[in-house]
Amino acid sequence: MEKKNRKKSPVVIVLLLMVLILVASIAVTQIQKRIPSNKRMDAESYFHLQDEDEVAITADGSVSESTGKMIDGNIYLDYESIASLINPSFFYEEDTKTLIITTPKDTKTIDLSKSGASADNRVQILDGTMYVSLDMLQKWSDIHVETFENPNRVYITTDFTHVEETVSAQKSVAVRNEPSIKAPILLDLENGSSVKVLDVDADGGALDGKKEGWTRVVSEGIIGYVQDESLTDSRSVEDDHTSAIGSYHDRAAGAAKINMAFHQTTSQASNDALPDAIRNVSGVNVIAPTWFFLNSDAGAIDSLASKTYVDTAHAAGLKVWAVLNDFDGGVNSGKSTAAALSTYKNRQAMITAVLSGLRTSGADGLNVDFEKVTKTSAADFLEFIRELSAAIRKEGYVLSVDNYVPTFTSFMGRGEQARVADYVVVMCYDEHTKGSEEAGSVASLRYVEKGLDDTLSEVPADQVIAALPFYTRLWQTEDGGTPDCTSYGMADAAAAVSSLGMETKWDENAGQYVGDMTVSGVRYQIWMEEEKSIEEKMKAVRARGLAGVAEWKLGFENDDIWSIISDYLK
Repeated sequence: MEKKNRKKSPVVIVLLLMVLILVASIAVTQIQKRIPSNKRMDAESYFHLQDEDEVAITADGSVSESTGKMIDGNIYLDYESIASLINPSFFYEEDTKTLIITTPKDTKTIDLSKSGASADNRVQILDGTMYVSLDMLQKWSDIHVETFENPNRVYITTDFTHVEETVSAQKSVAVRNEPSIKAPILLDLENGSSVKVLDVDADGGALDGKKEGWTRVVSEGIIGYVQDESLTDSRSVEDDHTSAIGSYHDRAAGAAKINMAFHQTTSQASNDALPDAIRNVSGVNVIAPTWFFLNSDAGAIDSLASKTYVDTAHAAGLKVWAVLNDFDGGVNSGKSTAAALSTYKNRQAMITAVLSGLRTSGADGLNVDFEKVTKTSAADFLEFIRELSAAIRKEGYVLSVDNYVPTFTSFMGRGEQARVADYVVVMCYDEHTKGSEEAGSVASLRYVEKGLDDTLSEVPADQVIAALPFYTRLWQTEDGGTPDCTSYGMADAAAAVSSLGMETKWDENAGQYVGDMTVSGVRYQIWMEEEKSIEEKMKAVRARGLAGVAEWKLGFENDDIWSIISDYLK
């Protein structure tokens, strides 16, 4: 019998070789994936520096897209980096070519309109870019500065509580440009060196965006990533730092909760009626009369400030925070508000007039209620608050600023308001108002809760005051028509519901009693504000640990409301 040929065919051998090569290739690829890259990135490339006189700028973990400049051997930083990353209290007014610098108690102006430079050349405009000397920035800012060479760079700290970790490794540890062992190396850290951590909060918790297995750090003004396994001995550090400009927030810790009642005053007769207005009020410790009104595009202010009013309030144990608004005076439009806010001259005219009224009346503070600010005028509004804050604080007054909920006014810069003012007030009402396309609540519970939570994403809780409504709207809609409404205080709303014979039922989602009925082709709807609805809102206030509440407005309430509010502020 003929033996079978045991030799493998050439085709089989080739296939085996191909499999072996493929397996080897995969193995090599997997091994290479685990081998860290030794490729290095030079600092000039990292900071996008092109010229020898350029200076890289890093602040609190952010690298500026623009650069500073070496001028006559001194470091100058560009205005855009200063305003956006370091100190927004440096404000350039383009139309008048004026740089305005505010601190907690001072305002400084630098005229650049003639030569494009300050008298001491510490501020210069070169090729259309403004530069401010580093020493001047330090003098007028609450910052810590570190400078480095090769290349020239500046690292600036504005937050003085942070986390540091110690490098723990037998050999140097690479700081990489991205959280990957294949990313280029920016810097080498020796065993035992300390780095500032950027993606962990002071309590040791990871911040949003932290990459698993990697920690974002800064060392020598260079920001990059280090593998977690290379770090140990985490500790919270509060720098031994003394501010060059003082503090914006020196209110005593544990201050009493604010309970502020807005008092709409439209004449001296309204002022004179204060004793009757507060006769049945309890638990309120601040009253806010509407005294100052924007009267012209140039910043003129009408005033109802009254020393007699303040004396009466003080005798009743009430502080007085006078209200300044931009809609009850001689002007009432976004255009007029924008004009009044647009120049230092106009802003100072408003500030001077308001301070005069506060001094002569003996009031304790100011509440700013500018409701005509638009996205385009928001930057000027924030500068007004900064300049106003300096003047107010210097004379010992309290400053609070009103805002509608962020849903409608996200551009208002609440974080910046909170940085320089004492309190940020959230007006948790006008969810639906005259002109709305559909009938609805003035302030449903969910609307209030969202408004507070959105505000708290920008403002510390101990600076937030929730303003609640004492009014509601009765809606009337004819078949196929547009809804119209009439505003009522609590007692009058109840009387209107009773007159209609309307039944109301509690709505858990709205946190209100809701009524809905149709009479002779007209649909009537109401979302009531009364004791129970206010209590639900006060639960939301207490749960969030806010600084207090305000109410619009005095005279619209039921007497029993005050004890409910007081109980939840305890």
